[in-house]
Amino acid sequence: NNGEFIVRMDAALRNRLNQLFALEQCISAVNSYSERYDPFILKSKGNVRYDALIESNFTLAELRLALDPFGDYSLVQHLTKELDEYVDMYYSPCIASLFGTNVGSTSDVEPKYFMASAWHSH
Repeated sequence: NNGEFIVRMDAALRNRLNQLFALEQCISAVNSYSERYDPFILKSKGNVRYDALIESNFTLAELRLALDPFGDYSLVQHLTKELDEYVDMYYSPCIASLFGTNVGSTSDVEPKYFMASAWHSH
């Protein structure tokens, strides 16, 4: 039904926003260290979930290069543009169509087929 679909779309959007926020925090944290720590090997904390079977040693320089290769948060900017495209091209039109906010914006739409009042007013 429409309610479950809306909840799924909202959850997907919220998840993507949380990932974007976490990435930005991670890049900021990595960039806060001076370059003298670049050769240091990073170790995960005990409370962080990760796949222990994957053995890899990353230096701070390698992590900095992977997360922010140009030092300008370009990965965050790129992912933000993708999220904006999702909202502009899919999420907003879909929500508008489900709730009838497009009524009257095109000539082939019959307003009587859309919800005229909020669901909680009935």
